[in-house]
Parts: sequence; C-alpha cells; structure tokens
Amino acid sequence: MKQKKTNRYYWFDYLFWIFKKTEVFYGGGRCPDPDLLFFSFFLAFVYVPLMIVLSFLLPWHVVGIIMLLFGGVASIGVFGLGFLNLIYPPSRQKLVMKHYEGRFFSRYIAYLILFFMYGLCIGEVFLCAYLFW
Repeated sequence: MKQKKTNRYYWFDYLFWIFKKTEVFYGGGRCPDPDLLFFSFFLAFVYVPLMIVLSFLLPWHVVGIIMLLFGGVASIGVFGLGFLNLIYPPSRQKLVMKHYEGRFFSRYIAYLILFFMYGLCIGEVFLCAYLFW
C-alpha cells in the first residue's frame, strides 16, 4: 500500500510566500519580489563573506576583479535568467502558496527582512574594514 507523499515546508518557503504576496499586492513593478529575496540572501551569506575572506588572502586588485566577475554573473543569473524557477519550480510555488493561504500577511515584514539582510551586508563590510586596518 502506497503512502501519500507529505511535503515539508521550511522557513525559506514562508519567506518566499511573503515576497510573492508582496509582489501580488503591489502588482509587480518596483516592489520586493522573490528574486530580490534570493539575491539579498546570496549577498548576505555567500558573496560578502567570501569577498571578506578573499580580501585577507589575495591582493586588492585581484579581489576587485573577482568581485566584479562573480557579482555580475550572480546578478545576471538571479535577475536575468530566472534562477528562481530552478530553485522553486512552478509546481513547488503553487504548493507553497496553497499551504500558506489564509495566514496573516503584512507587506512590511518583507521590507523588514530586506533591510535586515542589507544591514547585515553593511555590517560585514565594516567588520572587514575594522579587522583589515
């Protein structure tokens, strides 16, 4: 007898739902959307820490070239090529949206998360500057 496959929902699914609802609330355009969520997490937890570590190991001009290349490829991948559909295929997006349907939603939570992520990036850069000099 086959058991029905149960889906697991994670904290990142909830964040995706918040940003998708915010995008729907504003009707697209210049508002926080799930692509911006993924990019802010990428910046805060991958890009900036990697550049901080590399800045201690390599000369500044090499780190600058790596920053330009790696940042450019990442931003083109997230915003230009629709990297979101690789992580969250449309079937998963529908499941997440259906699961969180009817829950409390505030678009200000999306802004709070974004400000926290970019504040974390700025704090990481200041920490690097403090440690380096």
